Amino acid sequence: MDLFTIIIIIGVLIAVIGGICWYLFIFLVARAVVKGIAKNLDEFMAMDTNGMYRTLVHLQQSGNFRLGQQYMNNLDGPVASEIRGMAASEGISLDF
Repeated sequence: MDLFTIIIIIGVLIAVIGGICWYLFIFLVARAVVKGIAKNLDEFMAMDTNGMYRTLVHLQQSGNFRLGQQYMNNLDGPVASEIRGMAASEGISLDF
């Protein structure tokens, strides 16, 4: 084998290994993000305030306004105010 062939093989191996590592990283990060999202109203109401906030931000960012509005309408006044305050402190407006 000449030097050119060895360089090509090493380049391909690095690209394949990099692709596998990138895929695993994205899979683990996406799984961690999705883990905090409520699937139904009962699960949402059982969450702590931070979980509710993350769920509502995710629903707004993904365009599920109707579901987000339903979740917000089921919150007590102080909890809804706290979540809106958390969003405002990060520069996010929960438009439900």
